[in-house]
Amino acid sequence: MVSNLSDTADSSADEDSLDSFGEEDSPLLPRHATDGDQVESSHGGTGLSAFLKKRTSTLISTVRRILPKDRLNWPQTTRALDHSTTGNRRRLIFQVIFLALWLLVDLSLIRQSWFLSSLSEPGLFPQPTQPEWLHCVESFWLKDDGCGLDGQDCSQYRNVSLAFRCPSHCGTSTGLLNPRVVGGQVANYQPLVVGGGGDSGDQQGKRYRPDSFICQSAVHAGIISARWGGCGVMKMLEGTSEFIGSEANGIQSIGFPAPFPTSFVFLDSVRSSACHDLWLHIILLNVLFSTIFTIALGPSPKMFFWVLCVVGYWTVVVASEPSSLPPSWSNATGIFLPFLFVCYWLWNVSWSHTLETITNLDKVWVYLGPWWFGVLMNLTVGWVPIDRLTPHDLHQRPGALFALSIVITLTTVLICYQAWCLKKENRFGKLGLPYACLGMVLVLFLFVPQHSVRIHHYLIGIFLSPLASARTSLSGVLQGFLLGMIQNGIARWSFASLLERSSDVFGDGCHSGDLMPEFDLANSVLINQDLKISWMDSYGTDGHGWVGVMVNDILRFIIPTIQHSLIIHNFQQNLTTSGLNLASFPTATLDRVFFRLAFFDEDNLDSLRRVGEYTGPITFFVHNQTWLGPIPVV
Repeated sequence: MVSNLSDTADSSADEDSLDSFGEEDSPLLPRHATDGDQVESSHGGTGLSAFLKKRTSTLISTVRRILPKDRLNWPQTTRALDHSTTGNRRRLIFQVIFLALWLLVDLSLIRQSWFLSSLSEPGLFPQPTQPEWLHCVESFWLKDDGCGLDGQDCSQYRNVSLAFRCPSHCGTSTGLLNPRVVGGQVANYQPLVVGGGGDSGDQQGKRYRPDSFICQSAVHAGIISARWGGCGVMKMLEGTSEFIGSEANGIQSIGFPAPFPTSFVFLDSVRSSACHDLWLHIILLNVLFSTIFTIALGPSPKMFFWVLCVVGYWTVVVASEPSSLPPSWSNATGIFLPFLFVCYWLWNVSWSHTLETITNLDKVWVYLGPWWFGVLMNLTVGWVPIDRLTPHDLHQRPGALFALSIVITLTTVLICYQAWCLKKENRFGKLGLPYACLGMVLVLFLFVPQHSVRIHHYLIGIFLSPLASARTSLSGVLQGFLLGMIQNGIARWSFASLLERSSDVFGDGCHSGDLMPEFDLANSVLINQDLKISWMDSYGTDGHGWVGVMVNDILRFIIPTIQHSLIIHNFQQNLTTSGLNLASFPTATLDRVFFRLAFFDEDNLDSLRRVGEYTGPITFFVHNQTWLGPIPVV
């Protein structure tokens, strides 16, 4: 019995000595046998049992030498186990070849999408012609008095024919961001398409008013696709007595029951090639290739990060939301270099702390999904009713305040949670001073006169990125989304300023603080065929020397303010005669007339310029000689 116990002790010593070679932290001295070990040894003292136990301990020791020392984490990694110099070089060659193939396929699709379009039309363009690119919101006739008195500044568009190409997403997702008056209506947050209804065989049917957005009118007419864009030919015509509104292809056009000096139609006999926007093909290709690259080729954290930086930026430039048509390579490359410096800063303050703890397989859902969501923000969250964070927009657009409250609540919760995580890692204290300085700068900017603080979404991504540097999976999700949001903002709008002039922020919208003439409807009457329009001087506005009178959305008269009234003699004939040196409107009897007023002054060149906004429209109904309005525009 003593001999058996001795042999067992020797075996135990041998096992522990083998373990010491497999684990650095194994004890140097043999461990003491437990009571259980002694009982087992006392009942298994045969030679066969000792032999099996010795061979088992030898096998275990051999396996321990082969496996990584960190046994708890090795099953989670998806990288190749061959970390030798030869293996790393081979993997790098595969990665470079894959990236080169990715680039070549992208370039082929980009060329097909942007640079090979052509069309022909038997009457106007018999030979293949390269169409002219138009943005979704371009038109021939400018807003309000942009075409001058009687529209004379737009007379060069008489009988113009245009071969055009429109990009994708020119449907209901784009349109007016400021109020626009059409007759007696005020349109906003919708496509600007006036007319297009009626029978296509009728001379008055399918005509559009020239201030309609051309691409959205083409979608309404079925000439191009809202999703893919397309090519067409439009032709300017003489005026028409009215424009009929209708709903077609998801767009509701506006009716205008009054004459206008010009109109345009789309020609049907157009043959085109390579006119569809391949934006979706490019995006799906990049999503697929980025997933394959992440899972199959196992890039290092730095390579993974920089590939995302490059791919996301150029995807916005050439596919999801290009800033110019076609993409301006000079502008895009000029912005790309400073953008890379932003990426370098993001890596050091945020990504480097988290990315190295995420496995390649987990990167697909932790990083790639949220990153693509941010890169494609115009597509993924374009339905949210928030375009500009101005008080006017937030109060005027339905659902804007509710959507903003949800965004602020969710952002606040995430910021608090990330701050708590960083505090547990003892890294939150370093961020206190930078964020305090940032808050002071923003407060000081609020007091700059005639300017507004605009925190663009790319700036929001930059400001919040340091808080997303905790070593958690949620931080990885936030890092991916914020990087995509930064890429979307910079690639589309460049490095837009944090401080902008208030007039630039508001664009062509009406300003509630502008002084406007006030209609005097009590003294506005129809006497025989002479129509009198009167206004009052309630605010002491005689300092403005002139008043401009828009009739049926065209500036027709500019008269001295002191007269306080305008008499249009034989108004039925005068208001149905064009001032564009064109033929008269088709013979029609006016059923209603729309008026708007604004103040004008002389500038240094002794020419008249408008100094305030136009009033809302008032409508005069001829048949019963009654007035309606004015309808507020602001």
